[in-house]
Amino acid sequence: MTVRTLTLSLPEPIYRYLEQMAAATRRPVEQVAQESIVGNLPPSVASMPVEAQGELLKLQSMPIDELQRIAASHVSPVQQARHQQLLEKNASGTLTPADRAELAALRTSADRMMLCKAYAWAVLRWCGQPIPTLNELPLEAAYFPCQTVTLAPHASAGVSITGPNDRSAPTCRPPAWAPRWRCTLPTGAACPW
Repeated sequence: MTVRTLTLSLPEPIYRYLEQMAAATRRPVEQVAQESIVGNLPPSVASMPVEAQGELLKLQSMPIDELQRIAASHVSPVQQARHQQLLEKNASGTLTPADRAELAALRTSADRMMLCKAYAWAVLRWCGQPIPTLNELPLEAAYFPCQTVTLAPHASAGVSITGPNDRSAPTCRPPAWAPRWRCTLPTGAACPW
């Protein structure tokens, strides 16, 4: 890897803090500064799917309010319900070729949305915006409208989802994909969606 030199002018309190961190970790100030820069940049889009790279690059220059809107977005209840129906048809072996194509399109759309959401959170963090903790995210209303969502330690994933709270509604359950889907927020916390 080619190494380049960059000279930075830092406010005295920031430089002193870097020195303190370097002393505490017994590393050179330059290494602490380099790791701080690398650790705070959004992930490189070069490692993302080619078809999403342009969209992700645009996020880097979006206004904060637009990034927050993207980060807070969710799959519509209609799409969630249709995805659930198709997953149930798939499990019972009754998917038609058209259903299979629709299921693939819904899955791709949901995956793309999750990638954009995660990248929007990374850019917001890079811009100095506060990132909510897992408990601050609106999971119940946005993802499981009729669920009691409980986040609890789980050995393999870090969190688990429990519910529902309305046993009288037979269709009131989390989507089949929810327990299997795992992502990591820019803060390093696991999230169940």
